[in-house]
Formats: sequence, C-alpha cells, structure tokens
Amino acid sequence: MSALAFFALMAVAAVGEILRRRVEKRLRNIRAVRADAAELRSTSQSLRVSVLSDEVTRKSAVAFTQERQLG
Repeated sequence: MSALAFFALMAVAAVGEILRRRVEKRLRNIRAVRADAAELRSTSQSLRVSVLSDEVTRKSAVAFTQERQLG
C-alpha cells in the first residue's frame, strides 16, 4: 500500500470516528430529553391526582358542613 493510500485511509477513519462520536452525543442528548419528558409526564400526572384529591376533600368537607347545618 502506498503512503498516499495509507494516509487517505487514515483520514477517512478519522472522519468516521469524529462522525461516530457526534452521533453518539446526539443520541445521548435525545435519550436524556426523552427521560426528562417521561419524568415531567409522571410529575404532571401526580400533580393532577393531588389536585383532584384536594378538590374531592374540599367538596366533602363543604358537603359535611352543610349537612350538619341542615341536620
């Protein structure tokens, strides 16, 4: 193999390595964003359940108070 062919092959390998690292970095970022989104969805659902629970508790307390006032 000539020296020119060897250096051309090494250049192609170096460029391939650079591109591979960039792709891996982007994939890590995408996975991190997806994990964050899943965590936010879970937190959002928990907050909705908490708000609904508080609303049910409040309405129950109001109904109980009204019932005692009428009874």
